[in-house]
Amino acid sequence: MLSELLTEDRIQIQKGVKDWKEALSLAAAPLLLDGSIEPSYVDGIIHSVEEQGPYIVLMKHLALAHARPEEGANHLALSALTLKEAVNFGNPENDPVKVIFCLAAEGTDSHLKLMAELALLFEDEKLKQLIEAKDSKEFRKYLFSSKNTNP
Repeated sequence: MLSELLTEDRIQIQKGVKDWKEALSLAAAPLLLDGSIEPSYVDGIIHSVEEQGPYIVLMKHLALAHARPEEGANHLALSALTLKEAVNFGNPENDPVKVIFCLAAEGTDSHLKLMAELALLFEDEKLKQLIEAKDSKEFRKYLFSSKNTNP
């Protein structure tokens, strides 16, 4: 499921942003462009972090941006962004962030399998490879390579 949703056109590599809000907006841009989400979904992501804190920063250098389905998710979708310069979200344990995945799900349960797949992929070495990826093809190659394998 993950490899079908995270296509090369939904991956942005080494982009520059001024802050975490711009990073979240940019991470969501491919989903907005292809109609997977509405502009209100991006607003929902940002508002959620402002209200609840940086809970989307899951581990060192990694954030999983998402909002409630009713805030403008049209269907299950995923995008990814790597940053040229890391940004802080205010999570002292896991800042700064260099990789952001943006998840949209139209129902409350439709994203659970996808999140489980994502969780299995993250380890320090793989995240380091994703951060260093030069293009979307390389990003996908690293993301979907077997554990402990340097592609």
